[in-house]
Amino acid sequence: LKKKKKLKKYILYIGNNNFQKRSYFFINIAKELFINSKNYEFHMVGDFNFKNSQIKRLSKFNIKIHEKRFDLRRLFLSADLLIAPAINEGFGRIIVEAMLNKVLVIASNSGAHKEIIIDKFNGRLIRSDSLKMFKKVIKDVLSNEKIFKHMVTNAYMISIKRYNIDEYLNSFKKIYK
Repeated sequence: LKKKKKLKKYILYIGNNNFQKRSYFFINIAKELFINSKNYEFHMVGDFNFKNSQIKRLSKFNIKIHEKRFDLRRLFLSADLLIAPAINEGFGRIIVEAMLNKVLVIASNSGAHKEIIIDKFNGRLIRSDSLKMFKKVIKDVLSNEKIFKHMVTNAYMISIKRYNIDEYLNSFKKIYK
């Protein structure tokens, strides 16, 4: 499906309130981006256990909270970016899903993110403690359509080759034989 050109940029975060996943770091990114421009819509999907008062406060920054059971496919279809600020993350299935759905991934340069993303080729890797660089890179990639499309295309092509379900099933069969 071809994504429609839209005024707002949809930015996703998928995770939880675990320190490693860094949901509050994402919230800080969202707040700072929103303060500078109202053209962003942020979607957080996962188990956050936010109180209603927290959700109301976040909504002022155009941050929408979705339960873990939310239909990710629908969000991926409208998303421009997936932000993955987690540190020391294992294999990032969500990152691969984003790439397969032609959503650009901006991730911390930590853990398995470095195995999936080749910086500036099929996504962006950012120093995990640099809120300033996350904001800058998000703005840069969203304002340069040519670079954005180039990375999205590369991400999609790599993900369909490298993370093909048939290849995974064959690998698992070999392990159990």
